[in-house]
Amino acid sequence: LDQKRYGSAKEILGTLKSRHSESPEAKKAVALLAIAEQGLRQEAAEVKRADELKALKIKQEAEEKQRRLATATRKMKITRDKLEGITWYTDANTPPLETNLHIYFGVLDKGKPWLRMKIRYESENWLFVRSYFVVADKQRFEYPKVEFERDNGSGSIWEWSDTKATSADYQMIQAVAKSGSSTIRFEGDKYFRDYGVTGSEKRSIRNVLDAYEALGGTPP
Repeated sequence: LDQKRYGSAKEILGTLKSRHSESPEAKKAVALLAIAEQGLRQEAAEVKRADELKALKIKQEAEEKQRRLATATRKMKITRDKLEGITWYTDANTPPLETNLHIYFGVLDKGKPWLRMKIRYESENWLFVRSYFVVADKQRFEYPKVEFERDNGSGSIWEWSDTKATSADYQMIQAVAKSGSSTIRFEGDKYFRDYGVTGSEKRSIRNVLDAYEALGGTPP
């Protein structure tokens, strides 16, 4: 009983009691048997309590995940591509045409999310961007050779890169989101232009990262 082996102790004491009911040992066994039974009841209660606490923790984690998901996705613009079976999530405040850095992600039906990064330069004159780098506080992230798409209309030009986010992109995105100051330098054929990432853009990045993680996304 000192080692709390109540089950085996109860079996041995029960045998002793039935076979030697009138002996002094049997009388002592009766008392010990009561202790063993009490110990078994206590063990059962502890197991039940542990199971209840485990179930409660699982329930609370599920509820917290639902709350986080609801909060994160409430800030998203959600579009559905029925033909491809993809749901796209973009921060609702992402500017549609202006110079900016933003992220978004897609989710296939019954699949995990994947993250994309889009960087865009908008102006009245072509820069013909070939490369760029980002400085987030004291961290520098280089993109020496990038294929930019181009379009123009109504007196404006747009040059942009839209790619699946890599591990290096993910590090840069997080650094920008947490930074006090971040600047993008677009480097063209002859000239360059600097662009300061706004506080609104940083919030948008954080919102998308929250939604991405809440929906099961992991770092690339």
